[in-house]
Order: sequence, then structure tokens, then C-alpha cells
Amino acid sequence: MDSFIQASQTHRAVLKEYYKLGCLSTLTEAEEDRLQEILEEAQKDSMLDALIDEVDHILGHELGLIDEKFVQQQQGKLKSTIDSRWMDHLLTSHIGELDPLLIQEDESDLPSLEEAQTRLKQEGLYNGRIDGVFGPITKQAFRALRRRIQERLEKQGLPTDSIDGILKEDQSVIERVYREGKKLDLQEVELLNLEAKFS
Repeated sequence: MDSFIQASQTHRAVLKEYYKLGCLSTLTEAEEDRLQEILEEAQKDSMLDALIDEVDHILGHELGLIDEKFVQQQQGKLKSTIDSRWMDHLLTSHIGELDPLLIQEDESDLPSLEEAQTRLKQEGLYNGRIDGVFGPITKQAFRALRRRIQERLEKQGLPTDSIDGILKEDQSVIERVYREGKKLDLQEVELLNLEAKFS
């Protein structure tokens, strides 16, 4: 805890500057350059990166960019995912070692192809049978979902290739979307992300 407080004090001036820049509705070229410098510095310093994430969270709340319902849903998912055995293991594992529980993605938490087809059907994008087969109709539905998301991004003034950055969880693209107050249906993005699992 002391190291966290010390790091916070060390980075205080940079965090205040980042916060002030984040509050501006438009940035000059010099301000954009400075913001980029701070983000590049954070990529090299994990503590600064974590602190900037906290500032982003504060900004998101203050600027009304955070969907409270979505946050509550995510917190609910997190609570149901993390059980006491996992936490006990996490707290007793050796620092510095790679923990297989943290590395492996639990495929059972991901929706099945049948569930994905059902969600695509609910979105009006899939008109085939719910059969768990990744055939041409399912592929076409995923393509239609991608087009829908891209069109929404384009209407909001974002390049259509932003969807690729969002799917790759590219923080700079996601931050830009939220910083500019753009709307993004994360459930649709999550659904589209499943395409790679099934194809």
C-alpha cells in the first residue's frame, strides 16, 4: 500500500495534467501531443498506467460517459465468476510465477454457438435453425452484425476500422470512443467477438 501511495505522489503532477486535458472538450495540437506523451509514458510504467485508468474512470463518471447499468451488470458477472477458492488460490500463489488459473480462458464461460445463434436471431440478423453449426447462414449473420456496428460507428464520425481495434480490446480505440462520447453497444461487440471462437 505504501508503494501505491508513493507512486501516486510521484505521478501527481502528470495525473493532474492528464485530468485537466481529459476535461477539455477540444484539444489543441500541442495538447494532443502532450496527451499522447503521457499515454506513451504510461505504457512504460505499469503503476502510472493503473493510475491513469483510475483517472479515466473518474472522468467517465464526471462526464456522464459511464453506463451505470452496464457497470452493475459487469460487477454482477464478476461476482458470479470469482469464487472464494479462486481468491484463496490467488492470495496464496507465489508472486512472480505465472498462475495457470489466470492464464487459461475458461471456455465454459463463453456462450455456445447455439446461444450465439439465438442472440443473432433476437437481433433480427439470423433466420436459420438454432443448430450449433457454423454454416453460411451463421457466417452471414455475423457479417451483418459487423456491418451494423461499423455503420453505427461511421454515423458517429469514427472510422469503420475502429471495430477491429475494439474487438482486439485496443485501449486507445476504446478510450477514444468513450472520450468522444460515442455510443457503443458492448453486448453486440461481445457477440461479434465470438465469431473468432466458432469460425
